Amino acid sequence: LGVLFMAQSFSGGGHGGRAGIALSQIPPVGDVLRWTGDRREASALQAHALDDLLKLLLGAGWVVMASALVTIISRAAGQSALRRGDAAVRRAVGASRSSLRFSLQFEVGVIASLILVVGLAIGLVATRAGVASWPGTGSSAFAPRVAVLLIALVVVMGLVLLLGANLRENIAHQEEGQVPLGLPAGQLGFGFAIVVGGSLVLGRATQIAGSTDSARASGSVISLEVADSAARNRSERYGVLLDSLSRYESVATASLTSAGAPSGLGVVDLVTTDCGQCSDGTIILRYHSFAGLHEFVSPDTFKSQGFRVVEGRNFTPSDDWVAPRVAIVSRHLAYRHFEAGDAIGRDIFVASGWPARPYKVIGIVDDHPSSALGGSGLPSSTVYLSVLQHPPVATELVIRPARGGPAPDLDGLFSRILGASSTRGPAITESELLRRNAAPVRWLALWFGIAGWVMLGIAAAGTFAMLHLWVRSRSAELAVRRAVGATRGRILFFVITRTMVVAVGGIGMGLFLFTSIVRPSIADLFADLPAWDAGLVLRLSLLLAVTALAGSLLPTWRILRASPAVSSLP
Repeated sequence: LGVLFMAQSFSGGGHGGRAGIALSQIPPVGDVLRWTGDRREASALQAHALDDLLKLLLGAGWVVMASALVTIISRAAGQSALRRGDAAVRRAVGASRSSLRFSLQFEVGVIASLILVVGLAIGLVATRAGVASWPGTGSSAFAPRVAVLLIALVVVMGLVLLLGANLRENIAHQEEGQVPLGLPAGQLGFGFAIVVGGSLVLGRATQIAGSTDSARASGSVISLEVADSAARNRSERYGVLLDSLSRYESVATASLTSAGAPSGLGVVDLVTTDCGQCSDGTIILRYHSFAGLHEFVSPDTFKSQGFRVVEGRNFTPSDDWVAPRVAIVSRHLAYRHFEAGDAIGRDIFVASGWPARPYKVIGIVDDHPSSALGGSGLPSSTVYLSVLQHPPVATELVIRPARGGPAPDLDGLFSRILGASSTRGPAITESELLRRNAAPVRWLALWFGIAGWVMLGIAAAGTFAMLHLWVRSRSAELAVRRAVGATRGRILFFVITRTMVVAVGGIGMGLFLFTSIVRPSIADLFADLPAWDAGLVLRLSLLLAVTALAGSLLPTWRILRASPAVSSLP
């Protein structure tokens, strides 16, 4: 209940909820191009990725709740058999059916109330801790309709418990004396899949945060905003700023890009290429349209980020406001959307520019997937445009230092070149930028892992209880086997083989759920996601097998130590 409340609160309690978490906004690029109505800004792309991950977390919460209900109902049904004798004695000494029913209802009500209080308390504490540690914006306001939903769930659970306790033929005493062992196998499978999925997300976050090598993490990142309404004026100011910084011996590179571009984020909108002869099925087309990522960069950006120009040339300071419009494309775009990959010198149209506003392709660079949250959901095809030809209001300046020479007076440069209407954010290191990219992923991995381990704990407890009930339900059969000459070793072998079927079935179901549902859902949101953690899979498999064996061997050993006559008693 606490895990479900936490997951509901993180996601805002559903659509339009009053609580929830969000990422810090990336400033929009603005009207530097004539965008179509289908454009998606970087913040919208990240918000969509976060929403998908929170839906996964919420789904994990519902699975945890369902698994807990199965465990509680199974145990209650099994325990009800032990209370039949007590109920019969109380009836024999004069207790009425109504008093017995009231006693049972009162007990269930007390248990449900305790579950509600403890569950909501845990959920509130976890929600506030999660929101406090979230590296974006969030609110831990109490969501009334979430509480109503969970109260309804507790009431339903209480009613089911009541009905389960009154069943004449319960789960441990069916006509064939069998306990449905598919239930613990299913619980183990869901818990296994969630824990392995959480470990993959955490591993990817660690890779992102750990990629702070000297080639990518030695510079400083400064957010700039120039409120000048004239795009041509901004272009000129940006050109003067980059030229001034390039004159300092202490500056190796000075890259000015649209907001989010250092993290590989941009605007997704329509791209049309003068392909030559491209096939769409059996149709040959000259112009090929698709969704592409748009980033606005300066001449030093590719060198700063370690991108290799594999063909053609890079942007130069002369690719400014008055120059002919040019573009650089990613390798995937060139080879996928130009005939024979021959993109250099051909026309490309961005946003709503087809067919009147062509850009000439002057270069091709290697593909570089974004490491930020939602990066793997971006199109594989990227168009790079000159920030001097399309100057956004909000930009990010990345300065990588070189040895020797005095450091530039950034405050003086910004004030003199960009003007009093400009604002700047605090400088951060590139390594800090990478850590910020990894922080939401780490956070989600942590809470996804918490949900998975809670689920696995519930599944282990449920497996232990269900196999205990299964052995007890087979006590008469085991006693008969002993009476007709079966040795203790053969009976142990009989129990162990069926127990391992449950464990192996649960692990197999977990691997199936992980590979078919959990990993594909996560892979849509993170680039370069590893296949799985083989060490974790092995450790979890051993843990689940030992739990299952303990649940079945303990009652089996008691049965084997008693005489067959005693073992056959219900």
